[in-house]
Amino acid sequence: MASLLSSISRIPPSILGAIQFRCYHDIPGRFRVLAWGSGAQGALGRPDAGDWYEPEPVPGLPSDLIGVAAGHYTSFALTARGQVWSWGANEALQLGRRQRDEAYTHSPPGPIPGLPPIARLAASGVVGFAVTTHGELHAWGTSRRGQLGLGPGETAAPAPRRVEALADAAAVTQVSAGWGHALALTVDGGVWAWGWPAAGQLGHTLPPEDADEEALAAACVWAPRRVHALDGRGIVQVAAGYDHSMALGADGRLYTFGDDSLGQLGRREADVGVGVEGGATIVWESGSSRPGQAPLASQGGAAPLLGIPRAQPGRPNAAAPTTHTSQPGPADAWLVRGAPAFAKVTAGLGHCLALTPCGQLYSWGWNGAGQLGLGAGEAAEVVATPQLVYGLPRNRNALLAAGRVHSVLVTDERDEQDGAELKDNDHAGAMAGMCASWGSGANGRLGTGQLEEVHHPELLPMLDGEEVAGLAAGLDHTLILAR
Repeated sequence: MASLLSSISRIPPSILGAIQFRCYHDIPGRFRVLAWGSGAQGALGRPDAGDWYEPEPVPGLPSDLIGVAAGHYTSFALTARGQVWSWGANEALQLGRRQRDEAYTHSPPGPIPGLPPIARLAASGVVGFAVTTHGELHAWGTSRRGQLGLGPGETAAPAPRRVEALADAAAVTQVSAGWGHALALTVDGGVWAWGWPAAGQLGHTLPPEDADEEALAAACVWAPRRVHALDGRGIVQVAAGYDHSMALGADGRLYTFGDDSLGQLGRREADVGVGVEGGATIVWESGSSRPGQAPLASQGGAAPLLGIPRAQPGRPNAAAPTTHTSQPGPADAWLVRGAPAFAKVTAGLGHCLALTPCGQLYSWGWNGAGQLGLGAGEAAEVVATPQLVYGLPRNRNALLAAGRVHSVLVTDERDEQDGAELKDNDHAGAMAGMCASWGSGANGRLGTGQLEEVHHPELLPMLDGEEVAGLAAGLDHTLILAR
């Protein structure tokens, strides 16, 4: 366990779809997983597959839990020994336990065999990913769009397999999964993308605008490929939405690319940007990656917001990522301009959440059910630029999660002052029982016991006083690690 925790401490906090957790060196065996929302296909871990409208414990899990993660209708838990447990939908082998469940019936919690000690998790609707404590990436599930990343024609992996395309790269520190694409971050600040490319969400591949299904399938990227346009930008976090991608620099600058049909890129105007792939110039069509035009808000000369991980044992040594050099390049077309510096981001299906260094929450994108938390006065279904969410205490270490049409935040019951130290997930301590949710209440997504839409953050009364160590959201369900 000591070796596992030592390795985990070198990995930066994860984003949407990936695991968010804190490790408790002195209190093992005290945390449990609570779940609520849609129980479709067993995502809540109960045999009845019904909906839960308030947080309820997931039965049958081990006692030494340190983290949770969620796919669309799948759920995962991580133990202090680095073992992964999974439950929920398994018709695409996305639980990593070999046995396919064609009938969409309940698959109870069980361990995934054959994995080395794991430090990070992420999942989509049909694929699961795990980052080992030595920075290797493993994948399992089924994808005809290349999301597994295992190479050309590799569409199914009943059990976890190592992603060989990253074997000679620097250690992987984070992975995030969208609908048909995935992103990985390596210790040298490299961003890697693969899978379905239709909207430009890979950052290096964009089929013709009029490409049919056959042409799109032929353009799939079957193994991780580096997004060279982001080299030298000091990237410390990546997040994959449904069909869009985000990369956060150590200086707080946010780069977004992919589908912008719901304003999820956070840009003001549609325009044409430029990307670079293997030395060739690619013109990104308007309607895909849309750069903004407003001047960038002053960053105030801020130092890097998140710690840079060191190289992992047994992996190639690499220099730490460099911060933004201010030299023009293709990624400047992806920059979210006019926004504050951000310290943490997460992506839902069509909306995004972000925390600033002083702990303020911003949101943008699709707002069809109030999932941006901007209040009933915000009638627009699409909010194209980051907006401040009011009514929450400032906490730069808050946990964020975004689903299809709901959002969740866990924070301390206090305001943090400007300049408070941004702690990593190993040293931030337990969150003192303040969990808020907003958006659609259908299927119990909000965990408050009500079914109505809520357009502003509302506290979950059942979690009052609970200490929370992890948070994850699938499309319509939420997991929390609490005691």
